[in-house]
Amino acid sequence: MRVMNSVRSKMVVIFASLLIVTILIVGLFAYSVARRSLLEAVRADLDSHVQQFYTFLKANPDMDFDVIEKLCNKDIVIGKSGFIFIVDTKGNLLIHKKAQGENWASKPHIREIITKKKGKIRFISPKTHTYKIASFKYLEDFDWIIVASAFENDFLSTPRKRLMAGLGSVGIGVAIAGALIIFLFTNLLIKPLFVVASTAEQVASRADLTQKVKILSHDEIGKVAEAFNSLVDSLHGMVLDVRVNAEKVTSASQQISSSTEEVNASIQEISSAVQQINKGAIAQSKRVEETLQILETSANSLKQVGKNGEVINRKMGEVREQAEKGQSSAEEAAGKITQLSDTVIGTAEVMKVLGERSRQIGEITGTITSIADQTNLLALNAAIEAARAGEAGRGFAVVAEEVRKLAESSAEAVKEIGGLINNIQTETNKAVSAIEVSTEEVREGKNRVVDIAHLLVEITRRVQEADDFLREMTAAINQQIQGIERVVGAVGEVATVAKQTVGTVEAVTASVEEQSATIEEVTTSAQELARLAMGLREGISKFRLREDISKFRLKENN
Repeated sequence: MRVMNSVRSKMVVIFASLLIVTILIVGLFAYSVARRSLLEAVRADLDSHVQQFYTFLKANPDMDFDVIEKLCNKDIVIGKSGFIFIVDTKGNLLIHKKAQGENWASKPHIREIITKKKGKIRFISPKTHTYKIASFKYLEDFDWIIVASAFENDFLSTPRKRLMAGLGSVGIGVAIAGALIIFLFTNLLIKPLFVVASTAEQVASRADLTQKVKILSHDEIGKVAEAFNSLVDSLHGMVLDVRVNAEKVTSASQQISSSTEEVNASIQEISSAVQQINKGAIAQSKRVEETLQILETSANSLKQVGKNGEVINRKMGEVREQAEKGQSSAEEAAGKITQLSDTVIGTAEVMKVLGERSRQIGEITGTITSIADQTNLLALNAAIEAARAGEAGRGFAVVAEEVRKLAESSAEAVKEIGGLINNIQTETNKAVSAIEVSTEEVREGKNRVVDIAHLLVEITRRVQEADDFLREMTAAINQQIQGIERVVGAVGEVATVAKQTVGTVEAVTASVEEQSATIEEVTTSAQELARLAMGLREGISKFRLREDISKFRLKENN
């Protein structure tokens, strides 16, 4: 709503300013034309009075001076206070209502009249300091200059009032019509922009990516709405891909964790079996030195060892298969995390572009603020000029004050917009920082999965070595069973072999313990990967997608 009000305020200020300026120009032009016409009529009236008095004196050269004086001072009145007076070429006021007998040759307007002797002049009255108009003509028979003068305001005051009243009525009518037109036009122009702003606010505040702007026009604002819809669609697809990949990572990490638990259990069984083998080998070494009567017992023990070796061999095969599966799962998880990393980086680039657009909008609001300040300064200068004009500029002063207030309102609105843009830039920067942190965490998860894959490769290799060794050991035990009858003559050799077997079993035990520790590390890494994937899914679940609405409706129908 603030966006709508601020834009509407700017448009109202612009159109209102144009309307006011137009009314003022038309009014000033009409007043100037009317004033010029009235002054021409006044000059013509003064010329007529001078010509009539000139003709009268020419026709009556012997008329008594007192009669002429009476005509000038009492009988002839021009306008409200205009009159005819007579001055000679030396500046003596021969006939004058207020200064008869004085010499005004030093006064500028009298000096100009004496110099020209015929014509018209406009001058400022020495007493009232207002403009007067004079028409004069030289009468050679008496060396007189007949002058008819009158104040401009005597003829302009009443028409001026009527004209100002008429212009005021017209101005009010035009202002009302213009205000209605401005209101309708701004509503028509601002409504689509308000729809875009409202939808963008819902997307930003609720993370609702199901919102779409209804395109009401195909102008620039319609293109903005279309671009916004495209942006929401792109973000929708991006979030959906991240959600799917996060679910895949979670599933893969769970599989790895399950596989490592199975491998760990198998290794524990192998360790137990190896310990049993170790005990049997020690017992065998001791009993070799005993009498031949216990050789049968030794043979039975060797048979049991052979069976245990076969069990161990089978278990080792299972361990190798599980390790290979874990390696494949780890490689697949690394690939998925790479895709997730690319998606997060793309999101960071989009957020940076959004921050740049916010910064450009901030520069535009700065320009608008500068324009509003300049408008305020112009309104102040206009008010000063109107004050200098006095009463005639009072109306213009009121208009200038209104313009100044509107400029201040515009500046305040732009400041509010600037504040909103700064908040948007701050939130965008926070989002970019959060995405960069997520990118680093995803990259770390990828490295851990790669390490898991390497460890699983090493486990596979070690298990293969142990399996080969057990196969060899089983074959040796079978040979010992087949040659039990010859054991009596080879007791010394059997003792040596028994000692070697003890050392080898101890080495196998140490190797199994190392493998057990490695599997525990793999399990821990898989659990950490699952935790990170779960956190990513929780973050993505804040976005509302169209697929979520479809699932919800499907559940309701069922």
